Amino acid sequence: MMNTGKKIFALAIALMLCVGAVACGTDNGDGGASTTTTTSATTTTTTQSAQEIYKVTVKTENGEPVVGVLVQICKDLCVPTVTDANGVATWQAAEDTYKVSFLPNQTVLEGYTVEENYYFDGNAKEMVITLKAAA
Repeated sequence: MMNTGKKIFALAIALMLCVGAVACGTDNGDGGASTTTTTSATTTTTTQSAQEIYKVTVKTENGEPVVGVLVQICKDLCVPTVTDANGVATWQAAEDTYKVSFLPNQTVLEGYTVEENYYFDGNAKEMVITLKAAA
């Protein structure tokens, strides 16, 4: 579906985006958990936001996995990742409502109809995106 050079390029882009997100302060070094500390004259309270696993599976209408496509999960910031050999992209993030989108101009998506944004249903943490051949 995609030659090795394009896969390496897509992985390099994803790595650069992830490194950029960490460099911009989105990772506080605690493995992804958000920590809030409140201190008053008599007490100190620390709370951590619950982390959830969000999973998106991208496949063709024939059921074949779409490998090496850049997918991002967005709330205030967008965090990209690349689908694996099973067409699966995963993220660990605080429980919230997220939208999912594909990064534009990916040759692996050529020939398919792609929505601008996808949304998890209700409190769902998993989503299957089925790409249909363009008419």
